[in-house]
Amino acid sequence: MLLTKLHRPQLSLEHVFRFRLIDELNKNMYKPFSLVCAPAGYGKSMLVSSWIEENKHPAAWVSLSSDENDYRTFLIYMITAIQKVFPGKLEKTEALVKAPELPGNKLIVHSFINELDEIQENYIVVLDDYHLIRNEAIHQLIDELLRYPPENLHLCMLTRRDPPIRIQNLRVHTRMIEIRMGELTFTEEEVIGLFYKLHRIKLERSLAASLQKKTEGWITALQLISLASINKPHIEKELAAFSGDLNTLSDFLLEEILSDLSDDMKDLLMITSLLKRFNLDVVKACFQTKEHDDDDPLKTEALFNQLI
Repeated sequence: MLLTKLHRPQLSLEHVFRFRLIDELNKNMYKPFSLVCAPAGYGKSMLVSSWIEENKHPAAWVSLSSDENDYRTFLIYMITAIQKVFPGKLEKTEALVKAPELPGNKLIVHSFINELDEIQENYIVVLDDYHLIRNEAIHQLIDELLRYPPENLHLCMLTRRDPPIRIQNLRVHTRMIEIRMGELTFTEEEVIGLFYKLHRIKLERSLAASLQKKTEGWITALQLISLASINKPHIEKELAAFSGDLNTLSDFLLEEILSDLSDDMKDLLMITSLLKRFNLDVVKACFQTKEHDDDDPLKTEALFNQLI
C-alpha cells in the first residue's frame, strides 16, 4: 500500500473557497451520494478537499490509480482509509479480504455494508479519480453500496466521466447530488477572488467578466494566465491585453511563459513531456542521451528542482 494515497489534497494559502458549491454539498449531505464529474483541470479535488475542511465531519479519502483495478487491492485501500478515521472498524470484512482465497462477492459486499452501517456518526468517503477504475466487480460493489447505503455514510466520487452504476435510479429518487463542469466553472466573483489571492489586486468587474468569458471559467486557464502575467509591472494591462479565447490560449502561454525560460529549462520541459512518470535519475539519463558535451549533473539537478 502507498499510504499517501489516503491523504486528501492540502489547500494552499492562495486557495479560493467556493462557498456556493460547499453550501450545496452541505445541504445535500443527507443523501448517500455526490458525483463531482468534469474534465481535468476544473478543481474537483480541491473543491471536495475544501468542503471537508469546512464541513468538519470525519472523512476518509482514497486517491485511485489504475493499480486499484484489482478487487482485493481496491477493498484494502477503502478499508484502510476508513480505519484511519474509525480505528477498529471493518475488522470482519478486512479478514475476509485478506484471506488466502477471496470468498464470494456477495459475502464481502454484505459484510462491508453491514460494518459500515455500524458507524454511529455522519461521515464521508471520497473516491478520487474513479474514472481509472474499470473492474466490473468494483462497480458492482459501489452499485450495491448505493442501493442499500449505510445510514450515516455519504460517498463522494470524483471522476472525469460518469461511472457505470445506476445513476439514473439515484437521480430519479433524489438520492444524489451532481456537480458538473457548468457548476465548477469560475464565476466573475470567483475570478476576482482568485486574482486577489494570487496578486493582492482587485480586478475591475469588467476585466473579471472578460477573463471569465474568454476562459469559460476554466480554473487551469485562469491560473496559467495569472502565471504568465506575474512579475509584470502593469499586471492589469497585461490581463486586459489578453484577447484570445481557449483556441489561442496555448499560443499566448507559449509566447508569455516559455519565452522567459532558459534554453536548458526548455530542453528539460521537452524531455519530461514525453514521459508518463519521471524522477531525477530518469531526467539525468535522458540528458545523457542528448550527448551534451557540457552536461553538468549538478546543473541538471538544479533544473529538476525548479521544475518540481
